[in-house]
Amino acid sequence: MKQHELLLCFDIPRGKSSFRVKIWRDLNDMGARKRTGSIWSLTFSRANLQEFKSIAREINSKGGRAEVFLANVIRITTENRQNVIRITKPINELIKKSILILDKPSGPTSGEVVRKIKEIFKCEKAANTGILDPRATGVLVVALNDAVKAMPVFMGLDKEYEGTMYLHKDVDLKTLEEIISRFFIGEIIQIPPVKSRVARKSRRRRVYSFEIIEKDGQNVKFRTRVQAGTYIRKIAYDIGEKLGVGAHLKDLRRTKVGHFTIEDSHSLEEIKKAYGEGNEALLKKMLIPIEKAIPHVKRVYVKDSSIKAIRNGAPVLSPDIVRVQADIEPKETVGIFSLEDELIALGIAKINSERMLDKKKRSVIRTDRIL
Repeated sequence: MKQHELLLCFDIPRGKSSFRVKIWRDLNDMGARKRTGSIWSLTFSRANLQEFKSIAREINSKGGRAEVFLANVIRITTENRQNVIRITKPINELIKKSILILDKPSGPTSGEVVRKIKEIFKCEKAANTGILDPRATGVLVVALNDAVKAMPVFMGLDKEYEGTMYLHKDVDLKTLEEIISRFFIGEIIQIPPVKSRVARKSRRRRVYSFEIIEKDGQNVKFRTRVQAGTYIRKIAYDIGEKLGVGAHLKDLRRTKVGHFTIEDSHSLEEIKKAYGEGNEALLKKMLIPIEKAIPHVKRVYVKDSSIKAIRNGAPVLSPDIVRVQADIEPKETVGIFSLEDELIALGIAKINSERMLDKKKRSVIRTDRIL
């Protein structure tokens, strides 16, 4: 690893100048070199990697954005043009490859509201991930045109909900909390409801939290965070069964999908009005470039000279790589990016991050979905 360096790329929001100065001081103290205000480098070692990761976590916890990369020393000086993600595109380009966070209304199916989005933007393609029942509301991730190809990377994101469960007979709060704590936190086994699009086979799912917000007689308001693919109405039904009184879900609102929150979402009416009025400033807030929409996907940056071959389906070879995000593991889905921060394709890693920068020429990433 003597020819490798670590890169810390970060962006700290405006208004946090004292925090920025602290980070710079910490980086100086550990011997890191400033390449730009937001890109610092350090000779690779396990200890230095942990130091950079610790600072990245601190920046992310303060509302900033930070990533740690491995890079070849020689390639840094000749081809590293990358700054932290600051993508601005005209509206017509955004519509070609972007994500929209919709606040789904009660009534229509997820498919019906996606078709309305498709009509508003005159898209050739539009799709969603994480179906909501017709009566459910809240966060629905919708991809437009070429971004549809990236939908698999959104499918496994954890979700948060708020809702109301109705108990068919009243029980005391203590009993209810004990049943939930004992049987419905952690790993659970679910059989999907009769009215579902998947086979009714038992499946293991994880419930990270299930909090009772308020109990008013037989109405129980709750907040829960769960693994993707968890049926909340089935949890409500099963809680009723464990209590021996029966229960059903009265209403449900999805408040978060991965890093997307209800505050990021927009109603159909807002979207239609913004597009109809040609309000570019508002549309640019609504349409998220696919590059910005996938911070949970680790990144690999490649030379300009390799992009044409990758777009034709060729694998990524070790000499193609300029830098690679730390901690990529074999079989992990990664984003393949140009030095201008454009997402070229999604790929499947064949080896881990460190080995991708070895001198030996070999295929290191299988190109999976070309965007």
